[in-house]
Amino acid sequence: MLVELGAALAVAAFATSEFKDFYFSIAALIALGIILSLMAGDASEAALSFVTMVVLIPAILLWTLRKTGVREDSAAFSGMPSVAALIMTLLVTTYPAALLLDALNVPRSGVFGALIILIGTYCMLTKSDVLKVLMGFVMVEAGFHQILSVTAHSPSLSVVLHAVLLIAILTGVYIVITIHERTGSFSTMNLKALRW
Repeated sequence: MLVELGAALAVAAFATSEFKDFYFSIAALIALGIILSLMAGDASEAALSFVTMVVLIPAILLWTLRKTGVREDSAAFSGMPSVAALIMTLLVTTYPAALLLDALNVPRSGVFGALIILIGTYCMLTKSDVLKVLMGFVMVEAGFHQILSVTAHSPSLSVVLHAVLLIAILTGVYIVITIHERTGSFSTMNLKALRW
């Protein structure tokens, strides 16, 4: 069951970064949050992850989209071929990877956290849209949280991490809205101050 959740987690994370329509990206981010909640070790961690990743962060991002009136990423390409390639790769490699992890006694949740960090970093480095960069940041933080939940079982640490995530998201949303108000888009290509 955990391997299937991990594969679905990777697909949801990659879909978040590749969809052109922001509403589909937010839906994929919600799916990512639901899967992370299902992978949580205890009920309080699952509830906290659910409230943060499925309710609060998508609500903040949807509010941002409504405030700016933007629906699509102007610089994105259709990510469906990439998602199809990712699904095929996961189908071929998931079972052997699970056997290897079992042989090495490595917790799978930590490995899935590292996978989310990689996909989130990919999103932050390759997207020229500040809202997608913010979504990549959310994925990186979720991956770190997944790794910390496997290694350190502290409820107070979990609450602090979720609070820091929400503060960072609100700060990021303020920056995104300011960029949109000044340039009329979310594209970093329109920011003259960042050009050489």
